[in-house]
Amino acid sequence: MQGKALTAVSAALILASLTGCGGGGGSAASSSASTAATNSSSASAAGESASSEREFQQRIEELQRRRRSDESEPGQSGAKAEPSLAPTSGGHHDSGGGAAQFRGPGDNSIQESGSEASAPDREQAAAALHGYLDSRVAGRWAAACSFMSASMVVGLERMAALSPQRHGDPGCPKVIAALVAALPRRTVREGAEADVGSLRLNGNRGFLLYHGARSSDYAMPVVKEGKMWKVAALAGAPLAR
Repeated sequence: MQGKALTAVSAALILASLTGCGGGGGSAASSSASTAATNSSSASAAGESASSEREFQQRIEELQRRRRSDESEPGQSGAKAEPSLAPTSGGHHDSGGGAAQFRGPGDNSIQESGSEASAPDREQAAAALHGYLDSRVAGRWAAACSFMSASMVVGLERMAALSPQRHGDPGCPKVIAALVAALPRRTVREGAEADVGSLRLNGNRGFLLYHGARSSDYAMPVVKEGKMWKVAALAGAPLAR
């Protein structure tokens, strides 16, 4: 339920950002003129798209560099590099046990992807997941963003900047706050219930498989940036049982 709700809210914001895009036809007085205008518009759009993509990638790399710099500050390493990674109240129990418990009669492509990660990697990735979900419940929006991958953070910023409804700073914390505000409080609380059982790993990317509220199972994509694991989606995707 949590995954579908967040997806719906994200889709609404994306649609809002597209309101001013596209365009209508001309008067059709001249077929050749219309074709020339279309070609010119397409070329211009392609150029703008390439420029926008470069800016998008540069912003991601800038954020990743800043995070790596934070990790390497004197006297800091690992989880200590980001104050937001401090343990959250209430604690969590992750039972482990591997991906077999998440397999069902249907599509198991996520459950069988990559290879089973080591316990330390699974625990570190699980800490990022718990930090992200707990921060949402507590309304710690900047902390929630710190647990997200750089591409997710920059993507949210860009989506908000394109929205005609935006007001003021379109930064990640404000976007996350708006997304969570649109959800029932019970959904947000239940969304923080996560018993991680597996990390399916493929290089520096993978899927955390976990048991959530109401006996539902989820897969959260994660990515390792420097020494830290980050969540790579707004919410875990429900797994069919």
